[in-house]
Amino acid sequence: MTENDLRDVVRNAFNRAFPGCHQSWVESHETSPGFPDLDVCAGGAERKVELKIVKAKGAIEIRPTQYRWFKDRVKAGGRPVMWVEHEDWHYIVDGMSVSLLDNIKQIIGAREGQPTRINCVVFQCAEDAARYVINGEIKA
Repeated sequence: MTENDLRDVVRNAFNRAFPGCHQSWVESHETSPGFPDLDVCAGGAERKVELKIVKAKGAIEIRPTQYRWFKDRVKAGGRPVMWVEHEDWHYIVDGMSVSLLDNIKQIIGAREGQPTRINCVVFQCAEDAARYVINGEIKA
């Protein structure tokens, strides 16, 4: 899966989970270095979401500007997340843990309920992941 494919999956997941939600897709490396790919608003909750796919040997490529942006946003009280896709599983990584993340091996155990030192939640269904991003919980 490419990041563009993931963008389509995420866009559709939010639209199905939250009909009428507002999504702004951003690619602004020059105007706001490190700013996440997506700003989504649904049900009065607004979240910033960075999308990542797993590269060769399990690498998750996060630019230094993205690490800084997450650190500054969390310090200011924000609740951004990183949405990592790997083998049709969707990992939602808490913004406070992004600075620790660089390889899928660090979070893959969450699929089997194993503890990880990185705060993340894993879903097989993208719509459930979208619901979690907005609500922090799963609702049918």
